[in-house]
This record gives sequence, C-alpha cells and structure tokens, in this order.
Amino acid sequence: MFITLEDFTSRLRVHAEQDISEGLRNIFIQILTTLLEILALSAKRIHHGSRVKNYLECALFGKDSKIDSAVALLERLTKSELMTTATETLSQVNYSAKVINRVEESNKEIRDTLKQIQDDSTIQKIKNALKPQLGTLEIYEKAKAEILRDSGQWIGEDI
Repeated sequence: MFITLEDFTSRLRVHAEQDISEGLRNIFIQILTTLLEILALSAKRIHHGSRVKNYLECALFGKDSKIDSAVALLERLTKSELMTTATETLSQVNYSAKVINRVEESNKEIRDTLKQIQDDSTIQKIKNALKPQLGTLEIYEKAKAEILRDSGQWIGEDI
C-alpha cells in the first residue's frame, strides 16, 4: 500500500501544477478521502485493543473487512486515476496533433501565396524592363538635332 501511495503522491504533485479536469479532480478527492479513511480505521484498530487481541481476531476470523474494503477501493481508484490520466493525455495529444496539422496547412498556404507573389513580382519586373519607354521618339529627335553637321564624316572617307 505504501508503494502505491508513494507513486500516487508523485503523480499528485505533478497534477497539482497542471490544470486538471473535473473528473480527475473528483478521483483525487476520492483517493485522498479513502486514504484518510484507511488511516482512521487503522488508528482506531490500534488504539482500541491490544496487539494480541487484534492478531488473534485476524488469525481466527480473518482480516478486518472495513480496512480491506477501503484498501480495495483505494486500489480501484488508483487504477481509475491512471486510466483517466492516460485517456486525458491521449485526448490532449490528439488535439495538439490537429492544431499542428492546421498550422502546417496555414504555413503551406502562406508559402504558396508568397511564392506566387514572388513569381508575379519577377514577371512584372521583366515586363517593365521590356516595355517601350515613353518619349523614345523625342529622345531620338533631340539627339539628332544635337549632332554636329559633317561630324564623323572622316570615318566614311577612310573606308
């Protein structure tokens, strides 16, 4: 019983630091109540009678049924606490997996959107670079007017 109690108190210490469900909280209350009942029954048995009398009653008539039933209840409640903890852990793991999947899907959508924006941006830059510039004719006319007459004629003569 003391090994079970030691394991239980270790788990209780961990659970006390977490938010626990109402069902698990009720199991802990029942376990602690049963534990106090066992201690009270044991103390009562020790204080009301001699050791020899208690030994003979247990040897002749069997064990104390009240203490035995309380210990059996404690074992059942401890198993119930373990199973409830395992069930709640599984539930939280499944919930976390769903949340992670949703986050991964959102991240994929964001990556796809960013890639599309980058692709669109690159295509737009290429289109802008290849687009005819405004005022090209005016630039040509201005350059033609600024050319000095007969400049570069020597190139034609040398050929």
